Amino acid sequence: MLDVASGNGPLPRLMLEVEGRADLQCDAVDLAQVAPAWLSQADAEDQARVRFHPGCDAAHLPFEPARFDLVVSQWGLEYTDLALAVPELLRVLKSGGAVALVVHHAHSQPVQLAKEELAHLDWLAGADGPLTCARAVIPLLARASTEKGRAALRADPATGAQRERFNAAMDALDARAADSSCPDALNDAADHLGALLARAGSGEAAGALLGLDQLISEQRDAALRLSELVSHAMDETAVRQVALKLAAGNASEIRVPARYQLGELRADGALLGWTVEVKRAP
Repeated sequence: MLDVASGNGPLPRLMLEVEGRADLQCDAVDLAQVAPAWLSQADAEDQARVRFHPGCDAAHLPFEPARFDLVVSQWGLEYTDLALAVPELLRVLKSGGAVALVVHHAHSQPVQLAKEELAHLDWLAGADGPLTCARAVIPLLARASTEKGRAALRADPATGAQRERFNAAMDALDARAADSSCPDALNDAADHLGALLARAGSGEAAGALLGLDQLISEQRDAALRLSELVSHAMDETAVRQVALKLAAGNASEIRVPARYQLGELRADGALLGWTVEVKRAP
């Protein structure tokens, strides 16, 4: 078995749990430098059955032709360069072999939640968002930690407006979280900001501002991951084209009906993704 874009290897791990099939082996490739801890903790026999290939591009697989009986990918193949990766999968797949995929669905619940969370992250860092307002308030709280600082703040009417702006942003955060189906990013920001303000209130303005920068950086990384998920999710036309190419093999045109199955993965009524199953002709 070849697992494409394996990540931390949930599919190879499931393979090891198949009873009575000690002959099953897996090569798992991923562009990232993955080294799952679970495999290092497995017994020697299981470790020998799974081989991870970190830093491996699915468009350039380091395997000889017709090596694998089965190629799988879970939430992974859609992130590759499909024009190059699909021919590579076919190159290393044996005649009569199979491909089984789970692919992000453009209308799935995870994609809809990702879009909502992206909107939250954009608002948090916006001009009137809590993160922006906190940057102005943190130095004020640090100054308020001393009597001299408090006296200076009382003499500066602008400080009151900055506090009111921050308080309004936090009230808006609470209202937004209460109305959201996925408020995790909002609640996480509120918790972090509470800790940063407490730190600033004890006079540690520099440390609090550094923590704020780290929070903003983490949220940018999260937004990038969510944007990638949304942009690579497939509608029916796109996923059917991939299935057709896999089923047609390397033929220049499709002369016979393609042998593939396209389905929708659901759990508790929620749409989670596409399933694609392809059987290659012997």
